[in-house]
Amino acid sequence: MMWFPNPTTSSKLEDSFIYKIDGCDSTDIALTTLLPSSTPNDLQPCIPIVESTWQSCSAFQGDDSSPPNAIKTENMNCLTFLSSSTVGWSSSAPRTHFDPISLKYELIITSNLSLQVHATFEYSNPFANDKQSMAVRLSILKQFLCQNQELELVSTIFEDLVDDKDWKDISTDITYAENAKEIVRAVMRDKNCGQTAGSVSSKSESVDVKLGPLTNRGRIKLMYVCSNMYNYDAMSVTPDPTDIGRNKIVPLGVFLPWTKLGDASGNVEITLVVNTPSGSGVLQPSQSYNAFMHLKEQSLMKDTALIVVDKLNPDGTFLRKWHCLPPTQCCILFWLEMPVAVDDYVDVAAELEMLSTSPVTKLDIYCPTLEDTSILKVSMPGAPSPDAQLFRMKVKLPEIGRLPSTKVRSVINLNFSDASGSTGRNVMTSSSGAVMGKESKKTIRDCFNMFGERRFLKRLSSIPALLHANVLRKEDIWTDVTYAFDHGPVDTFSLTFLVGDLGDQIFVDSILIAAKATRELTDNKSTNLVDTTDAAADVVQNVMSNSTGCAIITYLKRLRMIKSNGGTDFESTADTAIHHFKSLQDDIQKLIPDPSTEPLVSTFVDFDTDGGHNGSIPSCLDAVDEMVSQYKVCNGVVYGFGDWLDQDCASKLARRIGSVPALLALHIPEPGQEGLNVVFRRGFTAWLDSLRSIPMKVIISAGAVAYTHGSRGIRHLNAIEVIALRHVKCLGSPFFSAPDVSDVHSTKAVVENLCGGDEVVFLVASRIHDPNALLRRLILDIGEEQISHVELKVQVQPEALFGCSLAHEWLRVLTSDSHSKTKEAGDLCFNSSVAVPRLLARMEDDVAFAFNLASRSGATSYLGRSNTNLDRAPIDAAHEPQDPSKTLILDSYQHGPRVKCSIRPQVQLRHRSLLVRSDEISTECRSTLRASSIEADRDSDSDCLELGCDSISFPTYMASKLKSIPRCSRSVMLDERDLKPRSNIPSATEILNGSDFLRTHASKQVGDVYATIRFSCNMLTNNSKALQFSCDFCSQKIPKYTTMFHCMSCENYNECAKCAGKHIKSHPLHVVVNHTTVNRGVALANQTQAVHVDPLLDELLGPVVTKQSPVQLKSKCNQPTFDRALEVCEQRVQYLLTSMLQWWPIVNKNYTNGRYPEALDAEMVRQIQEVLSMSQQSPETMSAKCALATTIVDSLERMAKNKKRSLN
Repeated sequence: MMWFPNPTTSSKLEDSFIYKIDGCDSTDIALTTLLPSSTPNDLQPCIPIVESTWQSCSAFQGDDSSPPNAIKTENMNCLTFLSSSTVGWSSSAPRTHFDPISLKYELIITSNLSLQVHATFEYSNPFANDKQSMAVRLSILKQFLCQNQELELVSTIFEDLVDDKDWKDISTDITYAENAKEIVRAVMRDKNCGQTAGSVSSKSESVDVKLGPLTNRGRIKLMYVCSNMYNYDAMSVTPDPTDIGRNKIVPLGVFLPWTKLGDASGNVEITLVVNTPSGSGVLQPSQSYNAFMHLKEQSLMKDTALIVVDKLNPDGTFLRKWHCLPPTQCCILFWLEMPVAVDDYVDVAAELEMLSTSPVTKLDIYCPTLEDTSILKVSMPGAPSPDAQLFRMKVKLPEIGRLPSTKVRSVINLNFSDASGSTGRNVMTSSSGAVMGKESKKTIRDCFNMFGERRFLKRLSSIPALLHANVLRKEDIWTDVTYAFDHGPVDTFSLTFLVGDLGDQIFVDSILIAAKATRELTDNKSTNLVDTTDAAADVVQNVMSNSTGCAIITYLKRLRMIKSNGGTDFESTADTAIHHFKSLQDDIQKLIPDPSTEPLVSTFVDFDTDGGHNGSIPSCLDAVDEMVSQYKVCNGVVYGFGDWLDQDCASKLARRIGSVPALLALHIPEPGQEGLNVVFRRGFTAWLDSLRSIPMKVIISAGAVAYTHGSRGIRHLNAIEVIALRHVKCLGSPFFSAPDVSDVHSTKAVVENLCGGDEVVFLVASRIHDPNALLRRLILDIGEEQISHVELKVQVQPEALFGCSLAHEWLRVLTSDSHSKTKEAGDLCFNSSVAVPRLLARMEDDVAFAFNLASRSGATSYLGRSNTNLDRAPIDAAHEPQDPSKTLILDSYQHGPRVKCSIRPQVQLRHRSLLVRSDEISTECRSTLRASSIEADRDSDSDCLELGCDSISFPTYMASKLKSIPRCSRSVMLDERDLKPRSNIPSATEILNGSDFLRTHASKQVGDVYATIRFSCNMLTNNSKALQFSCDFCSQKIPKYTTMFHCMSCENYNECAKCAGKHIKSHPLHVVVNHTTVNRGVALANQTQAVHVDPLLDELLGPVVTKQSPVQLKSKCNQPTFDRALEVCEQRVQYLLTSMLQWWPIVNKNYTNGRYPEALDAEMVRQIQEVLSMSQQSPETMSAKCALATTIVDSLERMAKNKKRSLN
């Protein structure tokens, strides 16, 4: 790994460090995993194409001044597993926090931007030598990868290490959740079954896993999927933007679990594997330095070590292994660039010939594999068969249809032109012979006017060819409208004429000549035709004498007169278009011979901008959606140029109005450049696509199947039931209308608001199981009253999805949250006459059990069992691990409320784990929050009041807006009745915001870390002179040479003689020993132990506490032979030494403010590697490790003595 500091001297960025990984395939534990980078001069900021020469131009609120291709953290794909584990043994006391020994994340990104995540958690039994069995419970908080894209669990595998050499695979089957819970519990308590069992259940806010009993090691392998990662269209930064529209950017941040430097939880090996599609690359820091620094400046990343992956293997893979966790929040950034398949070349003649041929509707029945076909069946009500076969059928509607002679087509071209003040800035020239970066006299506004004029004239010149190909007819109506806008409407002008008015190629050529002549006059600031040639003047006069020609020239003059003005508001111009629609309709209706005829409208949108919307993006998109629906927009293109461009807004806007990616570039292409040709070719292709689009209605059925009922005779049922449809490529929003009941024996599904060229996938349940037989009976009708001469081509194709992927697709449909009247959920549209909740639930169970997938509703769970070891001690109820989801709790410290995942829970809610937001807490709830209602439970991992505690700090979901709740140092109790219903699944931003609050103590200073490590070294070397103990019950110091009681099961819990016995009353399974504060190695003088007679009696009267001699205790109880506190101390030292090798630049930055050299001293490296290679845990080995750890702590503390920094 390499790292480089920020080269700027700005005080705002002087502490911003970004790291980059050296290589993309490394698993070595060595200093070479972190190397100093090249000099900062190698990283040059991007130079923007435009510089403001208009002095009054200033950014408005909402203007995006971020660098090209920059990203906001709230839009990133953020992957972080907020998890908590608990453990129980057959005889030792259970723990409320238990760390895995290794974590592995394998990410697979597909070309359609879906993500597969394979997460592996491996646990090791520390009491394997004592013949104790172990059971583990794992709880993982559900999360959205980005915005509303949830990570969904689709499969689970368990593994058990048998005889210390072979991993035994424990495959899982689906069963109902209650059944799985009881079976796992029975296996753990049966000493004779010799089995290992595991279960996975899904709750509303978490996924809970239980595995055991284990002898040595166990693994939990979970597979998650996300169907659509966030992406945005890339901005070209080359002077000639020939690559415009060719790439999309997918930002992925993998947040690693982390811990503090002085913690014992850091010795977790973590492996990250990423597979990307072929042809993928990564954004380079050297080329987009400003974008990386913009990301680092944002609040989420300010206290995060940002590690950039700037290189992938030739096959698009990445592999990295770390032998310990990072000592601060750490994000591995994959800023991926993925190619978009485009064809810039358009053969107009070939396109028009294709448009003139007979249209064809294609219907493909996807036939699953033989294995999937046999189980992809669901039970349906009725007869003759108890089940129905599930099929997906893709329909591609014809791109053009021949309209009946009674129909008139209205072609509308909407041109939205940004006239904000920033368009008044001059552009830089890059033409041949000019010096790059030389200022031009042209402004961005001049370029937008030129773009609009060229598009307009090119489309007019194609009208004769379109008429000749019968794509358009003379009676069709042509409308062009321009909406110039800034923070409000600037100018609106339109042009409407009959297509037949421009049917003569000679007249069209005359218009082009006149347009050129008038443009030259405008450039020369003249209005006198005498300034043109005689021939041009005659042409202009002839054109102006024609009403349509005069209207066209007048339209062009107004287009050239648009000037720059104030801010930028996309919503206002969409509203203007909506309000202008009625006026346009009136103008169009005047040209229709029969006033009762309603024209078929096809609208195309051009949107030119150099900035972003100054306001709410969702509100803006809602207005655009309304405009698209009202105008029946078929396609459109967004053109964006300049350094103020909001790529996120432009990308979302482009997807709302059409199928073409936003064409974005930092430099504005000039005439003669290939980039300008690319822009116009892409736009013209999209415009031709809009001409192929005609509103359509689809009716689909397969007739009826007859059966004989025992008492009712012959009855009929639908051969197919259409459950829903999924959008593949739709310009509008299709919906199911009332079924067609023209046939008395069957009903037909009716879908409206489809357009020519649309592609949809129907999800059907067919009582005809053979796809070839279904093909012969399938009927797909396109409304004859609108379109004629449409052929239907039906064929059977192999199903592209198979196995779990196919089943997961069906489960997403069957368990969609949208069961309202409209039955709409994103790209999914339900047929409300068929998709009733009871039928969907019935089908969900059939698919889940058939494909062994847990249902998304949580009704089913994974269950696995296997014979692994006959000699295995059972785990009774008292020793079973607790529910780990209780550690994902709402807590309140002096820094405000947060959800905490720590090594010890300090708060237990009386009801259940609650994750809430501020707007969901009622006023009554806020007024009744009680800071002292619950005392922190001093459980097996109670706080060490003076020396702190250890916790893995996962980037966590935090209710970040709950700042109005009173801040306090104790826990808060919330009543569930005070909370409004909500989905408990947090977004990625909610999980990551405020991750620095993941502290067991709210303020943990660097000095406390040093004291903790020194204390650990003194404990391990039994340095009694430097040790000072306190009673963890009364908080009083325990004098030296006096008796104290120490818990062998806790990390560091001690009691004075006065408080002796308090801990064992609340933790009867713990082992408490009596010794002096000076010598912790003496034999057990006294031992308190709870004698369990009857659980109910213990609950009513309390356990009976007796005193037994050490010999008697050992003969009756198989207790651990080592002190948990010493184990924790050893882990702290181990983590310190390992992190110095693996994460030295981060340690240097966080603990010394970067005062030490970038590379760790070679002699120090040698010493660390030498002590880490010592396998024998002898007193000499431990002394050597402690001596070296003390040296490191002294060095770090000395360098940062006068500048204490908060631990991040």
